[in-house]
Amino acid sequence: REISIPLENKLQLGKKYVFFITTNPKNLNATTYKSLSIPSMPQETSTCSPKEIVSTRKIASQWSTAFPSIKLFPLHGFINVSFFGAPQNLCIYRYMVQLWLDGVLLVEEIIVSQDDLRMDESRNLIGSAIFEKAEHGKNYSIKVYYNSYSPFQRQL
Repeated sequence: REISIPLENKLQLGKKYVFFITTNPKNLNATTYKSLSIPSMPQETSTCSPKEIVSTRKIASQWSTAFPSIKLFPLHGFINVSFFGAPQNLCIYRYMVQLWLDGVLLVEEIIVSQDDLRMDESRNLIGSAIFEKAEHGKNYSIKVYYNSYSPFQRQL
């Protein structure tokens, strides 16, 4: 049986948490626990050297994006996707942006490098990708993956 506990904005990076769950089936007490360690963010002054990339891989692999805007231009068949890039101290250098329809990758993924990101007024890194030949009325899925770490990655 699955239990869902809303913990939004209650967990902090660099901390370890232990959850105890007690049940009472047929008047028998049963307790189980689960521990969860949340890795610390790398230092803000990271230079993304090979050594720093190795130390950030665990937390970088858990990064996921959000989409501040997805705009469809039906007359022209364009979809303009904006996404949040990872913090620079995670040393993620390139992103793959993909457009899917019914489980099928529609077009070649678009590669967005860290140099192509812009910083918004809140100091968030924002990436952008434009897909052509989109049809109005279709339910597309958009996926963003990190493609590589810093240019030093080849040296690892």
